[in-house]
Amino acid sequence: MQTNLYLTVFPMEALIASQLSPEAFAAYMSVGARKGSAEALIFICINKENGPFCWEEARQKCVPHADGRPKRSFYLSIHRVLENLDLETMGDLYLVTRDGRCLALQRPGIGGGECQMPEDWDGIGLYKELCPVHPLVVSCRPPGDFGAYMTSPDNRVSVPSLLFADLRIVTTPEQSQVGSRVGTLFDRRMEHLKSCIEEVQQRRDKGAKIVDRSYASRFSYGLIKNGVYLCRGQQCLFWPMPSRDSLKETAYDWGRSAEIF
Repeated sequence: MQTNLYLTVFPMEALIASQLSPEAFAAYMSVGARKGSAEALIFICINKENGPFCWEEARQKCVPHADGRPKRSFYLSIHRVLENLDLETMGDLYLVTRDGRCLALQRPGIGGGECQMPEDWDGIGLYKELCPVHPLVVSCRPPGDFGAYMTSPDNRVSVPSLLFADLRIVTTPEQSQVGSRVGTLFDRRMEHLKSCIEEVQQRRDKGAKIVDRSYASRFSYGLIKNGVYLCRGQQCLFWPMPSRDSLKETAYDWGRSAEIF
């Protein structure tokens, strides 16, 4: 059986070897072998072995069980994984719902996945940091510049690498009811969000402002605007999010599970 490598980035960071396909791995990790758990999951397929991890042990232990069942998971590391993997080995990124349905976001080919300026950029970004830190923040920097700032050694609160999603900004009750059932997540925090946006607009030197330190439990895929970004200094990868119309045509069941429809 083929052994696949997966980097889970939400809700926890881990490098896992598995003989399951991405779809089967998504179902196993989200709902468990006996359907006893239920949690959302984001992971990235890794195309080849790289980084300072126990590869030989993984090859020895990630083998089928005596009865022929595939090895579901062998953990190589649960700490500082993202920063030690080569960006060029990152493949498709999967958004998994609590009932095990998954949506694959395809990474553009090498040379085409850089974080270009979003066409709809209006001067403010709302970013959900996913790995290795988790706050919800606003910034006057577009995604590529924000990622470079957050991973720059010159920034005293930097991280070596950062995976994050840009989110739709909802600042009025009317906006919260348009396009997604999850917009109401902002209802109790709209004034605080607007205050944070005003602060970064007035202080252009401020790289980012934390909106919520514990947003992980309420993060919803339906709020993702353009896609998911991975930055390491000036290096940047981008996994674009399909439009709502495209999801209706190609991934309607996933969209229902993600409470987008």
